[in-house]
Amino acid sequence: NTLNEFWQLLSTGLDAISELQAARWDWRDGIGYSRWGGFIKGVDDIDPLFFHISPRDAARMDPQARLFLQIAYACIEDAGYTPLGLSEQRKVGVFVGVMNSLYAARASHWSIANRVSYALDFQGPSLAVDTACSSSLTAIHLALNSLATGESNIALAGGVNLILDPSHYQLLSDMTMISHSPYC
Repeated sequence: NTLNEFWQLLSTGLDAISELQAARWDWRDGIGYSRWGGFIKGVDDIDPLFFHISPRDAARMDPQARLFLQIAYACIEDAGYTPLGLSEQRKVGVFVGVMNSLYAARASHWSIANRVSYALDFQGPSLAVDTACSSSLTAIHLALNSLATGESNIALAGGVNLILDPSHYQLLSDMTMISHSPYC
């Protein structure tokens, strides 16, 4: 549920896979063939005023954008920086790998990177990339290229992929892209 919890899981070799909770949707209703997933509590939560976002805009934001913004900020802090200190460098690039969005009628993945750039006053490249399962690795690759060419002095790169809608889960099941067991 937090970046620190994620790192703890990685360092101990554990996972956070659990049975699909009825609060999300009931897997026994014929939505897919699997009942397993990794679930983040409070995925809809954000302190919009902290990021100078109106509560109305925050409510309309894709939860992937909210999560990526919060984690980006936490990563900057964890590295011992402040967004203001980085923004003074001006050429801070934001690269996000993202896919799978059924939250809104039309996915606007570009807004995930741009929201971070705008909220933190970063002036470098700001882009989202969707290359399916390799999206986050592609974002990191593009960030490294941007650093190597001098297009960015600093780069923030990562990925986000939330499955929030049962129809999305059904679609992935139809394509047999979900594991039958808690392990892949």
